[in-house]
Amino acid sequence: MNSKLLIALSLISIISIGAFAVYSFNGDLEMGRNQTTVFQWFSCFTKNTQAQCDDLKDELEKTLCFAAAHAIGDFTYEGSPLAIEPCQQFHKFLNQANTTDVLNTGNYYQNCYMNVTILKAAYQSYYFNNTIYYPQYIRCAGF
Repeated sequence: MNSKLLIALSLISIISIGAFAVYSFNGDLEMGRNQTTVFQWFSCFTKNTQAQCDDLKDELEKTLCFAAAHAIGDFTYEGSPLAIEPCQQFHKFLNQANTTDVLNTGNYYQNCYMNVTILKAAYQSYYFNNTIYYPQYIRCAGF
């Protein structure tokens, strides 16, 4: 009984946080003012890679974290057959970009990593979203 309650509360929390964040991302970001460069993003991203799903002790949380990580990879990685179109466009830009180029040129970054499909995947795990995804993909990108 205790584990069912914990699972239910976890799911409710994830859904609530996800709904709030999706609402926030859709209305409050001013993309034209973000001048984070490709170099700044990459430097921040590589410094924020310490947290991993393997750090979790609870097996359910670890499973949820890995599910979120795999979904993000499937939807965003260049060459993945499941990569969504906005992420394919971002990677085309990134492959030709200079380190001094603005990361969100053409809103490619935003359209990929702040896409509702991607955010829903990240919210599968509270730990993944708050400890891995948000610091690396949102904060490092200057949002």
